[in-house]
Parts: sequence; C-alpha cells; structure tokens
Amino acid sequence: MVLAHLATLATSAQRIAGARSAWSDAGLAADSLKIIDGISTAEDTARVLHDLLEGEEPPTAVFAARNEITVGVVRALQSRGQQHEIALIGFDDFEHADLLDPAVTVVRQDPARLGGLVTERLFARLDDPSLPVEQLVVKTRLIRRQSCGCGA
Repeated sequence: MVLAHLATLATSAQRIAGARSAWSDAGLAADSLKIIDGISTAEDTARVLHDLLEGEEPPTAVFAARNEITVGVVRALQSRGQQHEIALIGFDDFEHADLLDPAVTVVRQDPARLGGLVTERLFARLDDPSLPVEQLVVKTRLIRRQSCGCGA
C-alpha cells in the first residue's frame, strides 16, 4: 500500500510511479497495489491507517511517500501494538527514525545537495535570465532498518 500526499504534485507522482515500478518488478499484479493520496498530516494518516487496518483486507506493508505520513504510520501502528507486524518504508529520513522500535527503513534524500544545486541555479539565472530551465535529478539512497521486515 502507498500512502501519499497529492498525486498531482510532481514529486508525489514520481514516488507513486516508483512504487508501481517496484511492485511490477516484484511480479505483482498492478491492480493489487492500493494507493491512497490526499493525505496531509500525521493525524490524517493515523485515521486513514486505523480504518484500513480494521477493513477486510488490511495492508501488510506500507510505503509512506512523505515524512509527515511516515510519522502518522508509526504513531498508528504503535498505538495498536502492530509496529512489528506491518512492514514500513518511509520517504526521506527523519530525526530519531533509527531509534524507534523497530527502526524505520527510509529512502533518504540529500537536502544539502538539493539546496546547493537550487542555489547555484538561482544565482546563475540571476546573472543570466536567458539560461534554460533545467530538470535535475539527485539520487536517493535506501537506508535499511528493521521496519521493512528485513532484519537490517
């Protein structure tokens, strides 16, 4: 299951597309991946996840496509005592993610690199407004911890 913010945002859409790709690469039917978007806060996330866990087909794994969503998933699972039963991978690392039980597996961005590239491009465009708009991709890194069920 994927819990996301707004699929209309480019970054959210890319994260959802990445989840779909990984799902397909694992040989799973595309229509079996449940995606819920429009989630904004940790509180919204907790409510949504509680409802899903009470449903007829509760998720066994969650990809939280935003920090705030990851926090909501952690809170919901801990409040139910299910933090060791449902696999979790969050997008972007957060302070103390490694100290939770289980420690949260994340896809880590490099905010310093992102900020540096944006600043460089901004100053370059201030010097020369005719420079073309560029799309840059900064690689992410999977940080395996115990919440994914991998025993890292």
